[in-house]
Amino acid sequence: MLDFVSSVYTSEFHRSSVARSQVQYLSDIDEAMSDARNFAEGHDLDDYLDDRQLRYAIERALEIIGEATSNLSDEIKDRDPSLPWSEMRGLRNIVAHAYHRVEPVRVWQVVTRDLPHTQEKIRDVLEEVREEEESDGR
Repeated sequence: MLDFVSSVYTSEFHRSSVARSQVQYLSDIDEAMSDARNFAEGHDLDDYLDDRQLRYAIERALEIIGEATSNLSDEIKDRDPSLPWSEMRGLRNIVAHAYHRVEPVRVWQVVTRDLPHTQEKIRDVLEEVREEEESDGR
């Protein structure tokens, strides 16, 4: 019989005890933001409301954004306090744990209105941290 939970983890999950870097988490956030925006591209709110697969794809991207955010150090988050760090983490918690209370119109607004500017700022932080890690030889 298939062990449902362990079957979804990569083999690296079981053998790796090495923590991921802050650059990796920031890259995950950037990639998931791109994914959410790309999923939404060419669609409107009505499409989003009518297409369960589109909603699930966007909500999964938001979960990744929030989970990666929760793994960032305070030092990284302090680099740009104007970014909505707690809101990004909080949206993940709502989508994951209070999925039945998600307001689809608000999610659509986050993706189409808020993510573009937020992603620009994330990329600025990512580039700064990446450059520091490279100069430190990490």
